[in-house]
Amino acid sequence: MFRQVIIVCMMAGILGLSACKSSSPDYDKVKGVQHQLPGKPVDGSQQLQADEQAYQQGLSMRDTERAKEAGRHAELAKLPDYERLFSPVVGRELSKTATPDIHKLLKRTFTVSKEMIHTVKRQNDRARPFAVHPEDMTCRPDLKAKSNPNRSYPSGHSGEAWAVGLMLSKVFPEKADAVLELARRAGDSRWICGYHWASDVEASRTLVERTVAELMEDASFKKQLSKARKEAAGG
Repeated sequence: MFRQVIIVCMMAGILGLSACKSSSPDYDKVKGVQHQLPGKPVDGSQQLQADEQAYQQGLSMRDTERAKEAGRHAELAKLPDYERLFSPVVGRELSKTATPDIHKLLKRTFTVSKEMIHTVKRQNDRARPFAVHPEDMTCRPDLKAKSNPNRSYPSGHSGEAWAVGLMLSKVFPEKADAVLELARRAGDSRWICGYHWASDVEASRTLVERTVAELMEDASFKKQLSKARKEAAGG
């Protein structure tokens, strides 16, 4: 659904029609963040060289257990997928029914972060590793067709994992280290798998961190965070 909304909005812009309304009620509060990233690495830069080195490292890992884990992470797509991923780490079932207040907080963060990432993606046409290296089928060839080959920067999956992890670290501060480690691991899976460059992953984390910082200034968001913390504590 989110991708369909993006396509319709893009067509509306091309045809000169009115812009589509944001799918997130929080987007207008944080939209200035989209201008805070430096943009995709330029040709000949050290960052581009570092990306290629990281890609080759990921390629060399394809037969390892870590690459198999990265392949499983490639299946993450919707918020419930991430809730199931993080549930064992926080020691609670995370879901709309089991933890409704935590779910509401995660949904707000997840939705606006995802929209912000897609906004910046449209501003940066960057070829994915498998487009630059067409001989590479990635660690999950069966999912390759679902990825736009020219929407690499920043990484959507990495940003989604970081958005959920970042908020859970605030809801379960005693589990923050383990939560953020898993979120980072899920993000790194994108360059290990060959779907993104390492700088795409880092950019998504920066974008999400700045988005969350803006959200934390909003009174209604802080109220929802308070409810989520109370629920986490068993209250």
